[in-house]
Amino acid sequence: MSSIIKHTPLTTATSCVAGTEYTGGVCNAADSATDLDNAPIACSGDGSNAGSVDNTVYMYLTTDSAASLGHRAFVHPVTAGDGNGIHLGSPLVISSTSRAKFVVNATGKVVAGGGECGINAPLFSFENL
Repeated sequence: MSSIIKHTPLTTATSCVAGTEYTGGVCNAADSATDLDNAPIACSGDGSNAGSVDNTVYMYLTTDSAASLGHRAFVHPVTAGDGNGIHLGSPLVISSTSRAKFVVNATGKVVAGGGECGINAPLFSFENL
């Protein structure tokens, strides 16, 4: 996926203006990331709206309770409890008669600071329909 994330706040809070689209990087020079073979990916950019660089990364969703809440989302989980990947709130359970939807909940995750508007990692889950 692209490491550039766009978001539009619903309400105004300091440097976040309702209805304005903001762009920022989620994998930057100080972050860790790996590909599907667990080889390092060198991300660049500083994560600011102006200093974001588009890096191709893999986001690893896992139900492992030790998984990160965002800061190691792009590091391939290798063993249970290693803290890699981003926590998936509920697993996808497939049957021949069920349907589910993938839910990305960013409620309360928009943050203002340093004159910019950013977004923290949302919560991910599956819900049965």
